[in-house]
Amino acid sequence: MKKTKRWFALLIILTLLLTMLDNTTTKAAMTAWKINGNYRCVLNKVYDVDFDTHGIIYGYYKGKVALMDAVTGKLIKVTEFTDFNEIRQNPYNSNIDAIVTKKVHGTRYFGLIDQSGNTLVPPNKYTEIYYTNHGFRAIDAKKQTYYISRTGKVLYTYGDNDKLDEYGKYFLVYQLIDAENRVDIKGIYDYDGNEVTDIPEEDKTALNQYWLLYNTKIKDMKNEVIADIKKSDSKAKDIDPSVDSYGNCYLLNAHNLYYLYDRNGNLLDKSNDYLRVYGGDYIVLRNRKDVTGGIYANETVASSTLYNTKTYQKWENTDFVDVEENPMIIKPFGKYFISYDRPDYECTYNVRLYNPSGKLIKECGNNIMELGNGYALDKIYNQDMENLTFDGKFIPSNDDIYSYNIDQGEILYKTLSKNKVQLSFLDKSLNVVTKATLNKNIDNIDVCEYKIFDNNSGVYIKYCLNKVYTETVYDRNGKIIFTKSDRRGDTNFYIRSKGTTNYVGCTRLPNRLTLGRAIITSVKNTGHGEATVAWNPIPGATGYQVNVSSDGKGTDPGYEYQNHYSTKTNSLTFRALKIGGTYTFTVRAYIQHGKLYDCGRFSTSKSVKIK
Repeated sequence: MKKTKRWFALLIILTLLLTMLDNTTTKAAMTAWKINGNYRCVLNKVYDVDFDTHGIIYGYYKGKVALMDAVTGKLIKVTEFTDFNEIRQNPYNSNIDAIVTKKVHGTRYFGLIDQSGNTLVPPNKYTEIYYTNHGFRAIDAKKQTYYISRTGKVLYTYGDNDKLDEYGKYFLVYQLIDAENRVDIKGIYDYDGNEVTDIPEEDKTALNQYWLLYNTKIKDMKNEVIADIKKSDSKAKDIDPSVDSYGNCYLLNAHNLYYLYDRNGNLLDKSNDYLRVYGGDYIVLRNRKDVTGGIYANETVASSTLYNTKTYQKWENTDFVDVEENPMIIKPFGKYFISYDRPDYECTYNVRLYNPSGKLIKECGNNIMELGNGYALDKIYNQDMENLTFDGKFIPSNDDIYSYNIDQGEILYKTLSKNKVQLSFLDKSLNVVTKATLNKNIDNIDVCEYKIFDNNSGVYIKYCLNKVYTETVYDRNGKIIFTKSDRRGDTNFYIRSKGTTNYVGCTRLPNRLTLGRAIITSVKNTGHGEATVAWNPIPGATGYQVNVSSDGKGTDPGYEYQNHYSTKTNSLTFRALKIGGTYTFTVRAYIQHGKLYDCGRFSTSKSVKIK
């Protein structure tokens, strides 16, 4: 009996310990929230960017380039530099490095800083620095060009006429010898600057092999195409096949004929038409058959073959046979394919769904909408072609109005009553992260921004409704953690997750950097048929647009007689100008944000007569 009681007592103690352990684990896994609402921004001006900086604000503090923690409102660092030139996110990693400048003894030098404000490249050598995909192109005061890493290590020093192409793990340096129609390979290097003898087989693609094969297999392929065309048309002239790279294949085009070759120069197929598959390793070769005189509406497709350009696998007799005037657009969708006609950028027509072999599964009407990793066709499907059912409607993002893309997921709403809706916040896989109730009619809502916290612990949304901007943070249970509304729309929420803690900062930013008007300081005839135009440097400019016209009227950038040039320096030399001609110049500064530009005003024009 005593032994039974002892075991029973031990069982109770063990149960209590497990309960305590479970509670401790649960508490550790619970999300903590730290809010720093409505703090005052310490920066004097802000340098705006169009991508997520992970809670870092770039700007100026007392005339110096500075970085601020947007969550805490504290300065991270005030640097030695005086101006930003450009900020980009590296497309291959998470690095965000800023090109910055500083004037030293009258010369403007370029440098690099990382996201902590640390100097990567000091302002003592380079007078120009440009982003590339994997590194930077830098030019010193003597006009010597270098390819450098983000730490400033010189990976390659350019020689005269050298060209450099970047690939996944390697870069290639070569020279084009136009007079002899050949290429001289200067070397293949990794991104530590080490020369390699060849790109490993597993890393080879048609693209990174193009120049290496230019003098041999590329020429052989071109000659085969020329010979084949002349065989059927002995009078054919000026046959100069173009070459495009797809996966491990080359597609040559001349005289409306297409030739598909593998990377070793073996002909795979020939056709008189092709369709590109956007965002995938596929291409469709088709042979059109003219039945009544060459009008698209009276043509048929006699054959249509889908190729995987990486594996060379092919599927014949596909259903990619649309011959409408507007070209068919094809995109991969998981293992499947979607096609549609798009005569403009606003409408889609004839939406179709195909199986992995290119066979038509169904026609889906005239509407298509991407939803995270799914598509809304006639129904909503995920990438496994499973039909998904949602209780509500999706809120479309308005990317034409707002600079932020709603790319982390989707938002679903269900009307509960006249002025009450339920919002469901979904991730990219269309799984529900959290739900919340909104006591508003949202018929005219515009979603500006939507983000999901790490571990799906909550969401942030910014929207405009009836000219009022609202920003709200919800936890995973739909509870409001912090919210703010106003009509100005110039407050900014910043979020960051660290461990099990989510941080939220909110501030109204000071004036964003605006560009002053450029002033041309001189236009001179600096040599035979040569003119140099110089202007004042504009703080914060990414570059300058220089317009030149040859009839003395050029102040309107829309006129057809003008040519446009871009440069980072504050002078530009034009050569091979017409002797006796008068050339007129205007200049303006710009800040580049991805594909968008903020431009200053054009300078007044100045002219020079060429001798």
